[in-house]
Amino acid sequence: MKKLISVLLCIMLFTFSACKKKQSPHEKNISQLRQEIFVAHTDNYTVFLYPEKRENPLDNDGQVGKIENFVIIKLIFKNQQPETDVFNVQFTINNIPYSGKFEYKPISNLLQCIVKVEDINFNSLYATLKCGNETNALNFAPQKNSSTVNHLDALNYLKENDSTAKELLSLNDYEIRIRLIDNDGYDYWFIGIISNEKNVSFLLDGESAEILAKKDLV
Repeated sequence: MKKLISVLLCIMLFTFSACKKKQSPHEKNISQLRQEIFVAHTDNYTVFLYPEKRENPLDNDGQVGKIENFVIIKLIFKNQQPETDVFNVQFTINNIPYSGKFEYKPISNLLQCIVKVEDINFNSLYATLKCGNETNALNFAPQKNSSTVNHLDALNYLKENDSTAKELLSLNDYEIRIRLIDNDGYDYWFIGIISNEKNVSFLLDGESAEILAKKDLV
């Protein structure tokens, strides 16, 4: 009996340690978090979908404002763009219907739609894309690699291996923006740290969290 109790205590301590490891004192300072990517294909389009928590409005002021949930959808043409520029999307999350209209994203050759939603916790999503009289079914599947590290682990690695990041993350007022990026099937983490005086961004390897690039925007 004593042996069984000891085993149970060890399991409980291991579980508690694992949960504690994923916590971070910097979570309250995250003003944008995009940690999943979904993709759907049709004959004419590739469509990416990003569930995202972020402050609204999104300001570079070093302060975390009101956090809301959004779904960002980007449409890329595989072939020649249709004559019409009116694209609409419809989808449902937790029995709540949503719809949005695509607009051209500046300085790029794609369409983008941003929809505010109540919840972004889903493993797949079905949507309907309408272009003029044409209707396409979109079955979004997760794109994130299983080997990609957790965003908090990536942030901790950055803090431990870059003096600027460590300095900014020790301030009283700062905000963090974290976005998962997919490039031809390989994942990267974008991490931006913003204070009143500095705005520094980093690109990290998705598997190792190695710092690949650093840019000071101020």
